Amino acid sequence: MALLDRLWVLGSSLDSWTDPSSSLRGRIGRHVFRNPDDWSTEDLFEELGAFEAGDARFGKFLEGLAASDVIPDESAQRRVAGAVNRWVA
Repeated sequence: MALLDRLWVLGSSLDSWTDPSSSLRGRIGRHVFRNPDDWSTEDLFEELGAFEAGDARFGKFLEGLAASDVIPDESAQRRVAGAVNRWVA
């Protein structure tokens, strides 16, 4: 979530008094973290607006996916970097 916070405006869980989960942050929490089968990666990207994001922002997002502060395990970082490299190649 910290990576997403650096690149997109997610809103606060307090954005709506009647339904705190109505913010993008709340929807991501519900559909990605608490119920991970709800949204595909494509659904998440669509909700973020990642497909319409500029090249620089999307590039920073892809780089951030394999960053040590997001994934501390080096072998996991290598797997993510390999998957991203296959996808963008």
